[in-house]
This record gives sequence, C-alpha cells and structure tokens, in this order.
Amino acid sequence: MQLLEDDGILAFVLPSELLQVKFAEELRKYIQTQFQRIEIYTFSDLLFECKGQDTVILLGFKQSNDKGVFYANIESKEQLSAPIYLTKKDILVKLDVKWTHHILDSDELSFLHRIQEQLNPISSYCDSKPGIVTAANRFFIIDKNTEEKYDLSAYAQPIIQKGFFVNGSVVFDREDYNQLLFDGKPARILCFRDEDKETINEQVRAYLKLGAEADIPERYKCQIRKNWFVIPNISKPSDGFFFKRCHHYPKLLKNGANVLVTDSAYKINMKEGCNINHFIYSFYNSLTLAFSELDGRYYGGGVLELTPMEFKKLPVPIVNITEKRFDEFAKQFEQKSQIEDVLNKNDFAILNASIGLRTEDIQKIQNIRCKLIKKRMRQLI
Repeated sequence: MQLLEDDGILAFVLPSELLQVKFAEELRKYIQTQFQRIEIYTFSDLLFECKGQDTVILLGFKQSNDKGVFYANIESKEQLSAPIYLTKKDILVKLDVKWTHHILDSDELSFLHRIQEQLNPISSYCDSKPGIVTAANRFFIIDKNTEEKYDLSAYAQPIIQKGFFVNGSVVFDREDYNQLLFDGKPARILCFRDEDKETINEQVRAYLKLGAEADIPERYKCQIRKNWFVIPNISKPSDGFFFKRCHHYPKLLKNGANVLVTDSAYKINMKEGCNINHFIYSFYNSLTLAFSELDGRYYGGGVLELTPMEFKKLPVPIVNITEKRFDEFAKQFEQKSQIEDVLNKNDFAILNASIGLRTEDIQKIQNIRCKLIKKRMRQLI
C-alpha cells in the first residue's frame, strides 16, 4: 500500500479468511483508511489453486469518484465474460461482518444484529477450552486390541478422538462408548505419569519403543515434555463437548459416558446455576445455528469451523426444560433424517418463549440460515 502512487490500485487474490480473522482487525481498518473505494469479489466455485480454500479478490482504489466498499459474488467462470454488478453495503463494514456474507441484504443483517443484542453469548453459561493435545493421536490413542496386546490397561482412559465417531446424537452415553470399542475404534488414551517411567513392564516398554522408532519423541510437543510419552494437562472429563468442525450442522453433546476428548472438540463445563440439558436443548435453534454460519469460517467441501472465540460469542436463547422433555428431545434428535426436522419443532418453542419472536420472524431466520448454508455448500442461491 505504501508503494502505490496517489492514484494507484491494489489487487490481490487472498484466502477468504485472511483479513477476516480477529487478529487482522487493525489491518482491515487500515485498508479502509487508505482507499477511497474497495471492491470485494467472492466466488461460488474454487477458481484458484488454493488447496480447496475459499478465496476473494480484493481491489483497493486510492482515488475514486464512487467511494465506499462494494461487493459481488461470481457464480461461475462464464459470468466473468459479462458485466459484473457490485453492491454497496455499508452495514457489512459497520457490523464487521465477514465479506463472504454479503449475500445477506442490509435488512437481514440489521435484523440479526437487533436480536443478538437481546441475548447472552455462550460464554455466559459455560466455560469452554480445547480438548487434549497428544502430539500423536495414532500412537497415544489406541484400540482395545492394542491395549490388551501391550498390557496398557493401567494407563488407558476412555476418550473420543473424532466428531465423526459421535454423529447423530446430543448425548454420548456409556453404550455409545462401548460400541466404539466393539467396532475397533481408537477410543483409549494413554495417560502416563512421569513416575511411571521406573515401573512400566516389558510389554509397555515394547510399545514405547514403537513410538521411538517412529520418531515421535522428536516432535516438538514431545520434545518440550520432561518425558516424551507423558501427555500434560489431562483434566477431568467435562460436562459436554462441542466439535469445532462440522458439515451439515454444529455438534454439541452431553458427556453421559464421562469420557475425555481430543482437541477436535472444546470441553464444555457449565457455570454455577446453569444446566447442561437446558443449554444443549436451547442451542439447537435456527438463530444460533445461523450465527454459527456467520461467525465461523469454512473450507473446501463445505466444512464449517468455529474457533474458541467464535464459539464463545454465539448467542443462545436459553429455555428451561424438564428432564423428561430433554430425554424426548434426545430421542427425536437421534431419529431425525436431517437437522431441519429438529429445528422445525424447536424454533418456535425456543425463540418465541425466550424473546417473543413471531412466526414470521422465525421464518425469516430460517431463510437466512438456509441462504448461508447454501453459500457454504456451494449451492445456487
């Protein structure tokens, strides 16, 4: 930017998230002070070789008679041969909404913002921290056969390694965990202590030797440990877990099996006076899931990811329910064919009861969420 002439133009192809993450906030604001006109082009297809990552074209004009920030979405390569019409949306700048969401009009963005101001974020109800970092999941998280072969039972604890293992439910119970073991999934984490180094038997030493031969002790996170095979910061099992990456919808589950979880998820522990059942039930509404789409980032193939801060700030309209109602909800959730089956039942019960939204307001939220998901999944809008 400093190298440009007074009437110069900046043009870059960038990963869509590069200037949208929290730590780039100062740079975004600086760009807006340096250019009289900014143009952002987003794409429905992957038109650049960026390993499946969404991209934007950023154009900055030092001087312009038509000032402001303008947006356009390119549906396909064929569209590039015709005139491209840009739309000016000052509210995107005002609310600091991600550029990829310019498909929403100003009325929709203002509508969501007004509702968000009435609600508390997730951080008001629970503490959330990343799960366990092993540095080598394939070595430290084992299946039952490996546990028995190398006599590792004294050091093994139950764990969920991947969100893929818990699809389709809002409660992960002991029966679900036992099924993972029966299916041969890696679901036992090795929790050695430093003092175990002197007492482990020959079978365990043979397993640790396999890790050494695979150069696992040379990995950075293992190098900085007192003993490379002792995973630090293994805390108690949490009340629930939220898997940071998802496809069709975000996954928030109650930890009914009392298991640990890897850093594929955030550990959820409820604050005093807050109930995990109320929280999980209330989370599954179209408004909260729409904000997951707005605040998260996505990658090739439509994978949605929320960072710790993005998750913590999601608005949730909390509704208190009975134990019986939660059990019914959990059964309905397992029997759904798609997440919309749950949302169609829950939206009015949650959004009307908590903040008095009318049926037409709820329908509007559902339409916004649908629009955002189609954008993420690269479907025509």
